[in-house]
Amino acid sequence: RTSSNIYGYYKAPVIGDYFIEIIAVFCNYDVQDMDQCVVSGENHRLTMDGAQIHVMNAFELKGYWESSVDVPLYTRWQRQECRDAEQYTERCDSVGSHLPFFRYHFQTNTLFMDKINELSTRLGVVDNNWKHNLLRKGEDWNECITDKATEACDVCVMGASHSRRVTNFLQGVTDVRAGHYGATFPENIRERDIPVLQERCKIVLVGFGQWDLAYKTPPRVFATKMKKMLEMVKDHPMVFGRSMHYNPLGDDKMTCPPKDDRSPPFVDIINASNKRIFSGMGREWIDTKWIDGAMWDSAPDWNHLPIDVEIVQALFLAQTLKIGIFSPESSQADTFTQ
Repeated sequence: RTSSNIYGYYKAPVIGDYFIEIIAVFCNYDVQDMDQCVVSGENHRLTMDGAQIHVMNAFELKGYWESSVDVPLYTRWQRQECRDAEQYTERCDSVGSHLPFFRYHFQTNTLFMDKINELSTRLGVVDNNWKHNLLRKGEDWNECITDKATEACDVCVMGASHSRRVTNFLQGVTDVRAGHYGATFPENIRERDIPVLQERCKIVLVGFGQWDLAYKTPPRVFATKMKKMLEMVKDHPMVFGRSMHYNPLGDDKMTCPPKDDRSPPFVDIINASNKRIFSGMGREWIDTKWIDGAMWDSAPDWNHLPIDVEIVQALFLAQTLKIGIFSPESSQADTFTQ
């Protein structure tokens, strides 16, 4: 049955009026078509400018992002030919700037908030060495994986650049002894490394999907690769999966056909598939969408989450895994739960 109506169900933390924007990503969505074109940002908005909803019942949420000013925030997207110096021109910056997201701050009614405030204050002062280590690219913090003379890793984060950043933030934010096992695709996991993971990693945290979607791997093929990879680590007692966050509508996603398929509907498919696979194999799945979902289009480089979002994500991951400042032995252990 077709309908001209759109129904949405929202849970908001405070009663009152909320700005709302609804966009169309595809005109005719087909899960099997990796070449379908994303609707242009020029005309993807379905709601009128300044549209609002009135919330009559407040809900207690695990957490939410709150703006410091009452100004609508429209979906960010990248026009073609808006890279490098061009991104700062009015034509590009008017729809592609990430600066409006700086006015949003994470809120939660738990002791978790104290740590966020502490780290937010640290971000606001000159502590360039700490910030550099959070975003470092040139070398991985993997000594705890490779050097048997050192203490083993609390967690080994498996994946590519997003996993490397998770490793950095776990180290720099939550005092976790973390190592990065670099792998772009699930099939890059080497059989000879499995004994090393068994010996040197108390926990393995898996995060794949970014590169496969970017290179248009069909979801069924990706699922097969993930199952094979998880079979390789089936004897490890502590293997967790984490969700893949959305990517903003960058220029590669908005060519026709798209060069990069990391648009929200396909990310949803990958996450749903991974959740089923991990659950089916008796492994826990950690979903961070409640943290990064609302800030899905905030990535300064159109791929990686901004620092303030990664800080909250690292705190949540460490607490879920009960490591670092959230380990039972730590005096800072929080009561924040899903």
